[in-house]
Amino acid sequence: MDNLIEAMMSSVATSGYGRIKPNSWRNALQGTLEAYLGKIPSKFNYKGKSYTPKTFADSYIGIAPENYIEITSYSHISFYKKSILNIPANWGNNTYLNLPINDFETIIENALQNGYSLAWDGDASEPNFKFDEGIAVLNKKQESIKISQELRQETFEDKSTTDDHNMHLIGKAKNEDGKIFYILKNSEGDNEQGGFVYMSKNALLLKTISLLVHKDVIPENIKHKI
Repeated sequence: MDNLIEAMMSSVATSGYGRIKPNSWRNALQGTLEAYLGKIPSKFNYKGKSYTPKTFADSYIGIAPENYIEITSYSHISFYKKSILNIPANWGNNTYLNLPINDFETIIENALQNGYSLAWDGDASEPNFKFDEGIAVLNKKQESIKISQELRQETFEDKSTTDDHNMHLIGKAKNEDGKIFYILKNSEGDNEQGGFVYMSKNALLLKTISLLVHKDVIPENIKHKI
């Protein structure tokens, strides 16, 4: 299926402006998907009731998108305002609430302390990020310093911090030496930590591009600045 769709889209992309009828290639793509996967059902039954995808989401998922906000922390855009973050994944020009690093960290801590998890977006391609072992740390020099706003900005601008992965930030832990790690659920399968990744505090503060958080975890003193 993938090979067929790739060949089809390559043909569409190289045929030249005006030579492809929009409905024809869309219908061909839809036909290919249906041939391999079957038609998307408009309704389905679950526990004796009939649902559409929308009514099932309303009944079972329990997430109101309007209650969530994406936060980031970079100095090239205004603090305490929503701005478009120019990263490749933000093709929809979504806005992010930009906060200084101290407030950024405060919201992370406040969320975890009050039973909220966070959706994490950041750089997972660092040399010392060993996902098979479930450990994500920086190099010795970066682990020994305090992560600053300036360093976050520097690594963003020189592209040594990139947005190449998403994980689910669910909690904190300490190793036998008392060092703080953040617990993230990964989507890349099992590893030595049962599928979890333990990320050091410095790694989290430097290599996180953005976080999706529930608006209730933003403390009042930060809300007043927004």
